Amino acid sequence: MTNRLVESFQAKGTSGTIYTVQIFEKVIEHKPISGPPSTLGGSKEAILSDGRHVNWVDSGNDTFQILDNDEVIKRV
Repeated sequence: MTNRLVESFQAKGTSGTIYTVQIFEKVIEHKPISGPPSTLGGSKEAILSDGRHVNWVDSGNDTFQILDNDEVIKRV
């Protein structure tokens, strides 16, 4: 299983700091005995460009929370 970058964007924190959020999707590779190999997208995770993890706060994918300091950031 590998990860692929599916989206990257800027987000502004409550502190005024601008962050780069990267969305990665797990890629599941299927290699059958016969026929061509295929891939299937799996779960997604959000990570800042400095490696820190963030959680989605809303279902609209515009608000996140940085896990190590609880700062809320919003897509700009």
